[in-house]
Amino acid sequence: MNYLYKSLPEIKIFLDDDLFLNNLNNNFRYSISLNPTLEKEIINVYNRALLNSGKLTLNVFHLSYLEIFEELVKTQDNKEDLFEFSNSLIKLINRYFEKLDSNLFLKSEKDLEKLKNILKISLILMEGSVKDLDIELAYESFFQVERRIKKEKLYKDSFEFKHTYGDYELNISLKNNNTIIENYSKEVNTPLDVEESS
Repeated sequence: MNYLYKSLPEIKIFLDDDLFLNNLNNNFRYSISLNPTLEKEIINVYNRALLNSGKLTLNVFHLSYLEIFEELVKTQDNKEDLFEFSNSLIKLINRYFEKLDSNLFLKSEKDLEKLKNILKISLILMEGSVKDLDIELAYESFFQVERRIKKEKLYKDSFEFKHTYGDYELNISLKNNNTIIENYSKEVNTPLDVEESS
């Protein structure tokens, strides 16, 4: 079996994030001495790179998980249980990973390594479910991720509200006491004509 996870992205942003942040004034001494406000921007870029690395790892894992499910379907005769599991993928597992992708919170490369280790263990369990034709183990591999992500606090809690008004959908996300309105006039069925007010 040749799954994507065999080559989960080995992302190293910096050899040691603590060393990078502690030596910020040395690494960027000329830039920061010219304009001290650059220090905050450099840290912001580092944090974005870290978060994007985590999201890439998470999404490669998610694809790998689906690949292994495909292998399970190929080798398993119990189509009814597999169909139920496929519904769980749609209703529970895939939605969880979508939400985790939008709420992932990594503070350091150590957090990125924790995330990668959690995902690797889950994939080993999922691969075992194919070898043993064990659907329960396939479920357990997901719940193991959910439990460990929660324990390690690698996400930000958020509240999402979605409501459809006729042909338009309003999506509101609440994160860290900030309200983010997303797709506030998303087209559902028909185009939206917006008049600009002066």
